[in-house]
Amino acid sequence: MSKATWAHRLPTPHPFKPVFHKYGSVPRSKVTGWEATSMENYEHVKGGMVAMKSPAQVRNARMHALQSIQADVLAGRPLWGLDTIQTLYEREIQPTHDHYREVLIGSVKWDEPQTAKDCWALMDRQGLMPDDKTLCCFFEVCAAFKLKDLALQAWNRYCNEFQFLEEGEEDPKPITRTKHTLSRDDHYTLPWWKKQWHYDPNEDIPDSHRYNRTRDIYSSAMTAMLACGEVGLADQILSVLEAKLPTTPTPIGEPVVDPNLVGADHGKPDEGLEKKQIRFRIPNIYLFTLRRKTRGIDWVPNHEWVMQEHQLLPSHPARSRDSEHGDPRFYTNEQYLIYSYEKAMRYRTWESKEELDAWVESKLGGLGFDLGEINWEDFVVAYLEKVKGPPGAVYNAMHDWCEEKALRPVPAMYIPVFKAFAEHGEGEGVTVGEVIKELRRTKLTIDLETHTAAMRALLRVGKSPHQYFVKNVLRSCKWGNEQISILLQEYRRIGDEDPELQKKHCERAYIWCGRYNIEMSEANKQYIEDDYDRIGVQVRNKEELLVWKMKRQHNLKESLVPKMPNPVMDRVTHTLSTSDHINPEHLSQWAVPYSNAGRSFTWEHSPHSAPATTLKDLTDINRLRYLPQKNLFSPWKNRNFFTPGAAGSYKPERTHEKLNINRWLEETNRAFPGN
Repeated sequence: MSKATWAHRLPTPHPFKPVFHKYGSVPRSKVTGWEATSMENYEHVKGGMVAMKSPAQVRNARMHALQSIQADVLAGRPLWGLDTIQTLYEREIQPTHDHYREVLIGSVKWDEPQTAKDCWALMDRQGLMPDDKTLCCFFEVCAAFKLKDLALQAWNRYCNEFQFLEEGEEDPKPITRTKHTLSRDDHYTLPWWKKQWHYDPNEDIPDSHRYNRTRDIYSSAMTAMLACGEVGLADQILSVLEAKLPTTPTPIGEPVVDPNLVGADHGKPDEGLEKKQIRFRIPNIYLFTLRRKTRGIDWVPNHEWVMQEHQLLPSHPARSRDSEHGDPRFYTNEQYLIYSYEKAMRYRTWESKEELDAWVESKLGGLGFDLGEINWEDFVVAYLEKVKGPPGAVYNAMHDWCEEKALRPVPAMYIPVFKAFAEHGEGEGVTVGEVIKELRRTKLTIDLETHTAAMRALLRVGKSPHQYFVKNVLRSCKWGNEQISILLQEYRRIGDEDPELQKKHCERAYIWCGRYNIEMSEANKQYIEDDYDRIGVQVRNKEELLVWKMKRQHNLKESLVPKMPNPVMDRVTHTLSTSDHINPEHLSQWAVPYSNAGRSFTWEHSPHSAPATTLKDLTDINRLRYLPQKNLFSPWKNRNFFTPGAAGSYKPERTHEKLNINRWLEETNRAFPGN
C-alpha cells in the first residue's frame, strides 16, 4: 500500500540536474561519521539512512507527517497513518513517538486491532524504545482489544526500571540536552561529517521522562491485565500502587499547551479581542453581531467562548467531567489511588452487589489518609454503574453512599439512575419526573451527558423528551446528533397518531441544526426520510439528490439481481420470427431508458428485468452538462507548448483517412480464422 502523502511537496527528480542538499551532495560511500556511534545497530543506519537534512527540514517533515496522520485518523483511516510513518522512513527521516501514538489512538477509535499490532511491530522492528506516554497508550490499546500476550511482553520488557519519586528527589528532572546549534564560524570551518545532525528519537526519552509517570504506567497496565482476564496480576500491580502512593510525594504533572490559547494574555483577556481570537472561536455568521457586542463575551481559559445576550450561540459550553475535574495526571497521590480503584471497579466483573460492596469496603476501609479532601464523584458513578437493578435500587444506593460519606449529590451521579430508567422503565418507587425535579433543586450546572441520559429515560417511559430539550438543552448546551436522534424517535411515536405534528417537529429539528451550526448526521437524515411517504419532509439539497440518484443507478447497473431472467414479467423474444431481439430499441423490455424509442421508462418504475444500461448515453450535450471541462489555459498548470504536428498541439490530427483495405482484411482474418 502506498499513499503519496506529500508527493506534491517533494522536489521532482530531474533527469540530469543533481539535487543539492543543505550541506552539499555527499555520495553514500563516503559517509563515515556514523560508524563509531551507538546508532550503528539500527536498521535504518545499516541500510544507509543518513539524511543530509537540516534540523528545520526534519522538523517540518515531522510536523506535516503528524498533521497528515491526525487527518487520516479523523477520516477513519488509521492504516493510512501507518503508511505515512513508512513514508517517513523512505524519506530517511525518523518518526517520533507522537506519530506512532496517533496511529495507536486511531486504531482504537476505529476498531482496527490489526493496525495497532502492525504499528507496535513496526516500532519494535525499527528499534524505537517506547517512552512513558506511548506505554500508557499501548496498555489502553491492549485493554481495548484484549491483547494479553503483547501486554505481558510490554510489561516485562519495558516497565522494569520505572521508579516512584522519593523524598527530596528533584521533580521534574532537568533537561539533559541542548538544541543542536552551529555558529557561522562552525559552518565555515567544520568538515561536513561534523555538521551532521543526529536525530535519534531514543535520545529524546530521558527528557520525555522528566515528569514522573510511573503511577500512570502501573494504573494503565492494571486495566490491561483486568481486561485480558489476568485478575491476579492486576491485583499484584494494584498492591504496588497501594503501598507506594500514600508514602511517596506527588509528582508534578506535565503541562499541556492548548494551541488555541497560544499568544493569549491571560491577565488581559479583552485586549485585542476582535483581531486575535474571534476569528478562531466563532462561526463566520456571528461575526457581524459580535463586532458591536464585544463586551458580551466572558472569556474563560480552556473553554469555548461564552456569549450573554445573544440567542444564537449556546449560553455555556458543554462541560464534561474530565475537563471540570482536571486531568488525572494532576491528582494528588491519594486522589490517584481512588482513581485507580475506580478503574479496577469498572474493568472487573461482579457476581452480585454484595461482592462489590465487600471489595469496596476492603479497599476503602484500611486507607491511612484523610478522605475529606477526596473528590468522590467519578468513583460513585462507577460504583452505581456496577449496581445492576431497577432504578429505585440505584437511586437508593446513590443516596446511601452520599449519606455515609456526608456528600452532596452532583448531576453526574444521576446518570446511572437515568440509565436504569432507560433499561428497566418506571417501576415501584421513584419516577423520572421526581428525579429530574430533585436534580434541578441542586442548583448546580447540569452537563450535557446528564441531560442526554434524562432524555433517554423520558423516551423509555413514554414521556416527552421534546419539552425537556427545549426547556433545558436547546439554549444551554452544545448539543449534537445524539440528542436529535432521541427527539426523532419521539417524533415518530407522535406521528403514529398525528403525522402533521411529526412533520412540524422534524422540520423544526432540521432548522435548529442549521441555526446552531450542526451538521445533521446521515443516520438522522435517513431516519426522517424513512417516513417521507407519511410526512414529506425533505432534508436533502439538489446536489445531494443528484449524487444519490447517479450512485443508485450505478449500483443498479452493477448488480446482478435485475439482470437475471424474470419468467413472470419478461417478454420472450428470442423465439419470435421478428427482429425484436436483434434491434431492441423498437419494442421489448430492453427499451433503452431516456430515449423516445419504444416504452420510454426509468428502471425504478418498471416491473421487468433491467435494461442494458440505466445511465444516460454521454451524448455531446450530456458531456457538456455532467463532465468537467478541461481548462486548456489554466494559469495554475504548466502549459504544454506545442510541437508542430505532434498530438496535443494546435494542429488537429487527421481522423478521417482513407480506408486501408489490406489492414482491414488482415484484422478480419485474425478475428474470424475460419473464413
